[in-house]
Amino acid sequence: MFLLIATICLQADPVTIKCKSVIWRMEKTPAACVALLDPVKAFLTEQTAKLPVVSILAACKGGVVG
Repeated sequence: MFLLIATICLQADPVTIKCKSVIWRMEKTPAACVALLDPVKAFLTEQTAKLPVVSILAACKGGVVG
């Protein structure tokens, strides 16, 4: 399985950045996972438009959820 992991980093205060990573989806092939990277990043960018976003990252990683 391939995990689509999304990470959002927000500016908590002038010197602190807080990041949170979540498993967004599980896909059976690397190609299926990679195809979702841009749409997921676009969706998260839209949903966090009014927040103090520092970065939004998405990546595919092989593995399983236990």
